[in-house]
Amino acid sequence: MRPIWMIHSPAWKASGRAVANATLAVLVVGGVLVARLSPLAADAGDKTGWSVLTDPRKRAFLIFVPADNAPRVLNFACLRDVNNFSVYSEGVAGNLPSGPATLTVSNGNARYDIAGSVAPDPISNSPTFTGDLADDKKALSGISAKVLPVLQGTGPILYAIGAGAATNDMSKNPSSIPVAGLAAPLAKFKSICFGQ
Repeated sequence: MRPIWMIHSPAWKASGRAVANATLAVLVVGGVLVARLSPLAADAGDKTGWSVLTDPRKRAFLIFVPADNAPRVLNFACLRDVNNFSVYSEGVAGNLPSGPATLTVSNGNARYDIAGSVAPDPISNSPTFTGDLADDKKALSGISAKVLPVLQGTGPILYAIGAGAATNDMSKNPSSIPVAGLAAPLAKFKSICFGQ
């Protein structure tokens, strides 16, 4: 235990303030990271089907959840304020190893192969596919021609995730996502992400 005169000394008070400021900085940065990643992870309030989350910074997240509170099977994340577009699939089925992977989504004749990787999600620790598709304005503007034909088809949307960079054979048991309930969330997502 420190003598009482040291606790009230200017040096002790200054070091105490420094520790308090450092602790506050760690808490703020940690909170910012969790707040930035939270739309990507499953939320206890997610309802079955399609939904869209938005925020004032021109960000939209088009999400499909197969059951209440289940992992987000598809999450199209459009961050217009930083010209970023990513696709996530949480709780990847099967025994895919961490590393490079390809997510294929198709609907009728429309097909989009998304290169990315599988790794444990930092929040849920479940295996998650992440595909970063755009990080500049030009790349973001070209994505609508690739992803919208899949999302706007009559359905269902088929998807498959495979290890490596090879394209997936969609004739071999892809998973199916219904398009029922997609129209309204997609309209909001398109207006924010693509200005349509």
